[in-house]
Amino acid sequence: MVRRLLELVNSFNGRRGIVNMMQMKAKVRSGHMEAMRATVTELPYGNDGKYCMLLLFPDPEVSIEDVYSNFNRVTLRDIFAKLQSDEDEFGLKEVEVKLPRFSKISKLQLRIPLNRMGIFEAFDREYARFSHIVEDPYYIESVEHNVVVRVAEMGTIAYATTPGMNRAYSNIIENKVMPPFTFFIIEKPTATVIFGGIF
Repeated sequence: MVRRLLELVNSFNGRRGIVNMMQMKAKVRSGHMEAMRATVTELPYGNDGKYCMLLLFPDPEVSIEDVYSNFNRVTLRDIFAKLQSDEDEFGLKEVEVKLPRFSKISKLQLRIPLNRMGIFEAFDREYARFSHIVEDPYYIESVEHNVVVRVAEMGTIAYATTPGMNRAYSNIIENKVMPPFTFFIIEKPTATVIFGGIF
């Protein structure tokens, strides 16, 4: 059962504030990973082992940026292997999991990344050619990709839109103060990140 409590936290950017925290005791895979300088916890979605949320909380005096930079040498498969090794050696232990309720919204402009992939003419008024689609001389001014992730007691909502014209997220407000952590929603068999974020 998930309980809700209020907790005073310090965010990585120095802000302090009261945060709505979710708390439960559960048998999940969790442990310290020295290579990441963080505590890693895996929260499964469903019972088939296909999807999970992976949480990384930095060690004391370690910044979330330092934890994230460790992905230069540690892969998600390394993390899952460590969690599996700990489970094989010690079994699943009941741990107290505390996680803030949070919402994360990202709006990414894709014109520059697409330019880096060699797509230029579509964005140029003079050279764009869409005559097989429309008769008028159209070109693409911008491409926006929007991502929304919301985690609360009732579950996780996550979606992305491109172009970013969906206004369904307009009533979602991002948290102003959060304890430092990073999260990934992962398809485990392929270790593919579907959504992720950093606070």
